[in-house]
Amino acid sequence: ARPYFDWGLQARARRGYPVTMVTTSTADGDFVFASLVAATYTLVAEQDGRVPAVRDVAVPANNVVLQTPHDGGSIEGRVVMVGTQQSVSSATVSVTLVRSRPAGLPTKDCPLSNKAITDALGSFRLERLPEGTFDVWARKEGLIPHWRGGMGYAKLRSRETTSGLCLTMYEGYTITGVVRDSVTRKPIEGAEVSHGTVRALTAAQGRFRLERLGPQMLTGGGARMS
Repeated sequence: ARPYFDWGLQARARRGYPVTMVTTSTADGDFVFASLVAATYTLVAEQDGRVPAVRDVAVPANNVVLQTPHDGGSIEGRVVMVGTQQSVSSATVSVTLVRSRPAGLPTKDCPLSNKAITDALGSFRLERLPEGTFDVWARKEGLIPHWRGGMGYAKLRSRETTSGLCLTMYEGYTITGVVRDSVTRKPIEGAEVSHGTVRALTAAQGRFRLERLGPQMLTGGGARMS
C-alpha cells in the first residue's frame, strides 16, 4: 500500500480527557503524536477525495498502521422545512462518526470533513464514508435544526448507500420587548439585550427583537448598558 503522504491526522481521547491533537503525515507516511495522556484514542486520517481511515488505539503505542478503505459508503437524503416540507437549498450537511466507549461511559463522536451542499430540491449525498454509525445534521444561516428531526442517524457498511434520510429545519422563535429604567420607567435606547449567543441593541423607545431562537434558549437572558 502507498504511504499516507500529506494526510491530516487527528487523535481524540475517549476517556473524558478534552484532548484533540492534529498532525500531518510525512512523505513516508509516518506520523507522531507526542505527550499524550495514557488513554484510548480514536485516530482519524483524512485527505480530500479519499475514504477516511479510523482506528482506536490504546496509548502508549508504537508502529500503528492506518489503512484507508478502497471503497466508501454514501448517505443520501433531503433537508426540508418543518410543517411545509419546503425544500432547503444551499444547506451544508455534515457527518459525525459515533464511536462506542467502554461500558458506563458515553459515546465519543468524531467529526469528519465529509460535507455536502443541498441542491434546489434540498437533496444531498455524502460520499466516501467509512463503515460505521453516523450522526448527520444540516446548517444554514437563518435556520435552526428542528429538535425532533434536525439530526439524522445512519449505519453504513462498506460500499453501502443509505437513502431516504430527512433532516428538518425551521426559522426559530422570536422574542420582542422593551427595556425600561427600573426607577423612572423611561425606555432605554442603546442597551444590549442578550439571550444565549443572540444579541441585539434596543432602538428608539427601548424596543428590541431577538430572532431565530431555539427551544433550549427560551429561558434566561438579560440586558445591560455599555
